[in-house]
Amino acid sequence: MRLLPFIAPLLLPLALAHPALAQDTPGVGGVAESGMGQGHASITTRSDVSISLESVPGTSGARIAVLGRAVTSAMPQIRGCYAQTIQHAPATHGRARLRLDMPAAGPGTTTPVEDAVHEAGLLRCVSDLLVALPLDATLRPASAIVVLDFDNTAAQGAAEVAQRQAEADAVTVSRASGRPEATGDGNAVHFVVRGAADATDELVVDAVRTLRSIVPGLLDCRRRASRRGASPEGTLPLRLVLRPGAAPTATPGRGATVGDERAPRCVATAVSHAHRRPTLAGALELEVRFDR
Repeated sequence: MRLLPFIAPLLLPLALAHPALAQDTPGVGGVAESGMGQGHASITTRSDVSISLESVPGTSGARIAVLGRAVTSAMPQIRGCYAQTIQHAPATHGRARLRLDMPAAGPGTTTPVEDAVHEAGLLRCVSDLLVALPLDATLRPASAIVVLDFDNTAAQGAAEVAQRQAEADAVTVSRASGRPEATGDGNAVHFVVRGAADATDELVVDAVRTLRSIVPGLLDCRRRASRRGASPEGTLPLRLVLRPGAAPTATPGRGATVGDERAPRCVATAVSHAHRRPTLAGALELEVRFDR
């Protein structure tokens, strides 16, 4: 039996790395006397899906190699299973390990050994292909662990974006004064949000996340306050009001120490232009500080 042309190039690199496997691969080496015994065998095809075979006790290296070729021949259909899955679940990725048992007669069976994919439809689709693999009766029974690695750049990108978003959204709330308080920082501008004693931490967190989107506006207010060589350094107290889904509002309070008298109104305007909308309602104290 000759190896199908599209399979041979896939097996050749691995055969060179594993001489014993080359002896079991028609077109690469002889089938007889592989010398693999019960050792580890691996046949890998790489694209968005990688498949490896791990040997199990009771199946010779020769049978692992033949079983591996049968699995490799099903790669187009296995890729098809994955392609269908990521159409409705693009973040699907990870490793699954299935034990494939091909009995002396009849269809094979699969048993999950590891599942980091968590997509039952995908594994069912692949299992249906594996149990129906054609395997000559003289090479049965045979068993192996089929290791499937599913990967796509969309899943990687989504995971990275989610991680960065989670890091960007992280807010630490302190109650050292008995009131919930959290800070936010930009380059040379800083702000502190304080709630009443009975305010929830979630309200303060919502305010900080909303105000992070106005840092460019705060920097512009600081720049304006430093015109004609004036020092922008100082603090600006404001009353902040949040409404779910609406732009926040801020009212300048007393006690501003920034020299530019227009700075409080500039900051209030920047707050009203926040790109992010709050999800909670409440009133808080806001203190904005400009560095020199």
